[in-house]
Amino acid sequence: MPAWGPLIAGARRIPWRALFVAGQQLYQRGRSFRDNLSAAERTELGEILRKSKGRRANLSDTEVARLTDLVRRGVKKQS
Repeated sequence: MPAWGPLIAGARRIPWRALFVAGQQLYQRGRSFRDNLSAAERTELGEILRKSKGRRANLSDTEVARLTDLVRRGVKKQS
């Protein structure tokens, strides 16, 4: 019987890591996406990223949802 614990833990890390890296890139180098987020939203994005310290466990579910929303809005293509 395989040990499911490590497999499940690994599966959870992949989406979080992708979300965290996308948020970092958007916050640090996202000049081309600057108009997609307001100054307050960019500040909030930075605060959430700093609070997480790269770990999903450091954030509440609400904060993860907000981070997801900010990243989606930040990378949204303008028509």
